Amino acid sequence: MTPTDRWFMIKSVMDGSIISCDRSRSSDFLRSQVYVYPIPQHVDAEYWRWKGSFIENKKTGLVLDIRKGMVSWRLRLIEDTEICLYYAKPQEHAINQQWAIRNVVDEYNREQPGYFIYSLSNEEWVIDLDIHAVGSEEGAKLVLYPAKTFDSVNQQWEFIEADTNAPLHDSTSKRSSMKSLDLVKNEDMTEYRRCSQSSMGSHSSDMSMEALKECHHRAYLENDPHLSNRTIAMAAAHFALTQWKLDMAKMNPSVIVEHSEKIQHELQACAAQQASNLFDKSDTLSSDRTTATKMAIAIVTQFYAHQPHTP
Repeated sequence: MTPTDRWFMIKSVMDGSIISCDRSRSSDFLRSQVYVYPIPQHVDAEYWRWKGSFIENKKTGLVLDIRKGMVSWRLRLIEDTEICLYYAKPQEHAINQQWAIRNVVDEYNREQPGYFIYSLSNEEWVIDLDIHAVGSEEGAKLVLYPAKTFDSVNQQWEFIEADTNAPLHDSTSKRSSMKSLDLVKNEDMTEYRRCSQSSMGSHSSDMSMEALKECHHRAYLENDPHLSNRTIAMAAAHFALTQWKLDMAKMNPSVIVEHSEKIQHELQACAAQQASNLFDKSDTLSSDRTTATKMAIAIVTQFYAHQPHTP
């Protein structure tokens, strides 16, 4: 995609949410946090355009800026780096306001949907969605974090033309990272089949099997009722992946390869059911069954795609 001066919306590949200036404000947007909202309103607050390497907001006339500027990048690893709005600075002083895009590839160099929006001050740092607040009506913070080659869907963005609501580019991938979600045969998943396709990522902790195991221990062994969406999803994913490994050990490798798609659907359905069960046991008011279930499906889908399908 070539940057354009036409107005567009920036949509998350993960769940279709839209980048916007703060909806709770009517004025005084200088230095204000930029958010990602789940439901687009198709208003000027959500419209952006390229002005050289700046990304300008239509409602405010301000541009995307890295809060605190060029503080040591190493320090950024221990705290969120927020994206705010600010006046466009002279080019020689605007390094923290300069952006570009590139195609997304995973660790196997396979193209993924959408684009990374990276900072010209350090191309390894990209615009990221705060996964902990995803789906919130109050909005999730837009932040900066190192680009990931695995489970990066919360860092992948599409550009949608404001006037026509059509993509400003040809998709870099014909398939969606969660296309298989629509194929899962499970009655409990009817509600969120209609939802936008999503996955799960985190800019604050890794998504390793060890991390999943810790959440599993907390949910299943300690029976902790205070579980967030993320903890529910990771615990359910670990349960499903462990069962999958045990089942594979009993199967003929040729059968595994032949029925790979069916096995994936069963894995997703298992994760969905476990997440739903854990939600029923949770007393955390901020938890949401649909969000937790979709996250669990996304996690097992990512793991299934990146692991050999033989024991």
